Amino acid sequence: MLGLGAAWIIFTTYEISGNLLSWLMILGGAAIVASSLLSRNRATRQANDLIGGIIGGFIVALVFSYAFGYVGFLPGIGGVTGSGTPVTETKSITGFTSVSAAMGFNVEITESSTFSVRVTVDDNVVDRLQVTKEGDTLSIALDPGIYTSMTLRAVVTMPDIEGLELSGGSRGSISGFVGLASLDLELSGGSHVEVEGSASDLTVDASGGSTLDLENFPVHDANIVLSGGSSGTISLDGTLDADLSGGSRLWYVGSPTLGDIDTSGGATVQRR
Repeated sequence: MLGLGAAWIIFTTYEISGNLLSWLMILGGAAIVASSLLSRNRATRQANDLIGGIIGGFIVALVFSYAFGYVGFLPGIGGVTGSGTPVTETKSITGFTSVSAAMGFNVEITESSTFSVRVTVDDNVVDRLQVTKEGDTLSIALDPGIYTSMTLRAVVTMPDIEGLELSGGSRGSISGFVGLASLDLELSGGSHVEVEGSASDLTVDASGGSTLDLENFPVHDANIVLSGGSSGTISLDGTLDADLSGGSRLWYVGSPTLGDIDTSGGATVQRR
């Protein structure tokens, strides 16, 4: 009970990340270490049981906090549902060469001689919208929290692009960029990207069941890292280096030279 109470206070009073798995791994690891240390001395068996109970309570409370509090199942506790009334805001941000989107945003990026950034969200989360420039990167997200039934859309134009990062189930499309020197794509948390155009070099790092459709984006050389059941199709005629794990799958079109290919955990690389 002590563990349950303490954990509930911590996870509902402070803004804790919604990544449940990470917190469970941390708490589980702490429980194993504490149990191992304390079990070496019989005199500390009661303390061992107490600490185990507290940590167990933390884990149970975390699960309930995540499942009920943070998704808004309980009135007045966390969670925001879209109002159904979308509004579009125009941001005067220029000079970026990369884009980062999180929390389920759908981002459309096209080539243009000028910069423009238009973001559409439900009117009840406008004050939670975060659109900033960090170095050379345009970053688009909402304040940390749990959101459901949201309109999350961004339309971006820019003269040149070097990279796109998508996380938290975000989706992105890139079109109109022909003859890029290189493009760096980073995807996580079930995100998806589709690219049309061409480039000399391509680098991809995708995890957590993310997907990529690059069949209409021919490149010369590619370095692809896929993990956690991610998958995708690429097009190239130079050298392909790939590192795939955890059941990930990569298809390629064209006639590349297979360079450093490393697969594990049922992952595959094959010609389409």
